[in-house]
Amino acid sequence: MKKVTKATIAAVAAETGHLNLTNYSYINHLVTNGRVINCSFDDPNDQQAAGILAADYPGRQVVGVDARELFARGGGIHCLTQQLPAAAREQAAS
Repeated sequence: MKKVTKATIAAVAAETGHLNLTNYSYINHLVTNGRVINCSFDDPNDQQAAGILAADYPGRQVVGVDARELFARGGGIHCLTQQLPAAAREQAAS
């Protein structure tokens, strides 16, 4: 059985989006073989978030990617790397 744990993660300090709401998230990350690709925002809390992810994923290198433009267009690292179901691919191709 898989273990579910509660994540404690830093919040982006100053960036706000549409309607002055914070829309950036450090929790939106991608786990790969040997690495964790995490969102960064040129924010004072970027290093703290990377440290938390490193502790949660021992043995993996945490690599930060500036995700401000990704979030401006609707998602973060994890959102943009999701698979497209076969039925949707077939429909898009026709």
